[in-house]
Amino acid sequence: MSKTFITTVIEDGEDLVLPFPDDLMSTMQWTEGDVLEWVVHGDYATIRKVEDPTNIMRALEGNNETSSTK
Repeated sequence: MSKTFITTVIEDGEDLVLPFPDDLMSTMQWTEGDVLEWVVHGDYATIRKVEDPTNIMRALEGNNETSSTK
């Protein structure tokens, strides 16, 4: 079963910030500072926590598809 969460994208200078609701953070067991990976599947995207962010951060350096929950 899936659950829908709605949030608003915030402009921060040239950056876009997507704040996650506390309910989502709790449901997904995400905490501030976790590294998340966005995967685009055509007309939708999934977000997952990266368990070992060391290698993915190196591989994606400069790519905005990996975000931190900070």
